[in-house]
Amino acid sequence: MTSSVSAQADAEDKVEAVKEKVKEAKAKATVKKILEGAKKVLTKKGEKSEDKKTENKEEKKAAPKPKKVKKPAIPIFRMYDGTRISGDPKLAVLEIKTLYGVLKVPRSDLVRIRFARLKDPGLDTKIEAEIEKLKSEEFEIREKATENLRQFGIDALKLLKKATKSDDEEVKSRSEKLIKEIEEENEGQEISDDEAENPISGQDDEVVTTAFTIKGKIVSSEFEIASKYGKLQAHRKSIISIVFQPHSLHQAEFDFPATHLAPQNNWFASKVEVTKGSPLVIEASGTIQLVNYGWSAGPGGTRNLGGNHFKNFPPASLVAKIGKKGEPFLVGPKFSGKAKGSGKIYFALAYRSGQVSGSFKVKVKAEPQEEE
Repeated sequence: MTSSVSAQADAEDKVEAVKEKVKEAKAKATVKKILEGAKKVLTKKGEKSEDKKTENKEEKKAAPKPKKVKKPAIPIFRMYDGTRISGDPKLAVLEIKTLYGVLKVPRSDLVRIRFARLKDPGLDTKIEAEIEKLKSEEFEIREKATENLRQFGIDALKLLKKATKSDDEEVKSRSEKLIKEIEEENEGQEISDDEAENPISGQDDEVVTTAFTIKGKIVSSEFEIASKYGKLQAHRKSIISIVFQPHSLHQAEFDFPATHLAPQNNWFASKVEVTKGSPLVIEASGTIQLVNYGWSAGPGGTRNLGGNHFKNFPPASLVAKIGKKGEPFLVGPKFSGKAKGSGKIYFALAYRSGQVSGSFKVKVKAEPQEEE
């Protein structure tokens, strides 16, 4: 009896042991499944994250860089007394009287205005009256008239030159002396590379627009300017020019006349302007004739001539400089590099002297430098 009970107990213990092992196995299997599932989820998340990074990189590569929006330029008023005023004129439309009618140009289309210098309608009569006083028998009157004519300056030159043909010796000699003084006084006035700096000759104003250039008479005579430091009022007679936006040529094709010799400081002014550091390409072709020798030469010059004609450049070669005071450089058949200065490009021949005929065909391309 006792042995049968003991055997039954052993069997039950074994069954319980088996059940425990089965539970453990199931638990392990469940944990394994959970871990595998978690691993799959993490792997998928990782893949998605990598995909997203790749997409972001591609999007960044593909996305175009935003273009720099340039602020509208503030107009510059150049005055006869040397002042420069930076300010916005109260002007929506500019009216110009021309031979063909009145033109109305919107402010946004204006590039540059140059005013013709107004001349007093009675000025010639005043000058003639002072010249007549040079005939006076009284010394003081003659002296006073001479001083008045001197004050008239350039405006008096035309009538003074006419007066040099007078039969009156006093009028003739004083007029000749005044002409010499006035011409010498104005001889040193350098003409700027920038047209906007120079007064315009003639009776008509000049209006450069984005479409074309207009010659005529600007209706407005007074301009109200909103400057950084307050409002100003300027009359047209005191203004040389108003520059509304940059106006320069960055590429051109033209014939260079070979009569412009660098050693004689006789330079040919192109209309192309460059900015320091901007890419510049100049190409030249054709042949010229060195008449004195009966030889021909291309833009690269000739080896037939000896000596140093100009700064050790090949004789009769094409050279250039940027700005009137720029350092000359060799162009030859082709120059490619960066502009070493800012301003207008001038061309000349590295040839000391002698008769030259013909011209070179020149092509200039300058990339405008973007403002930071």
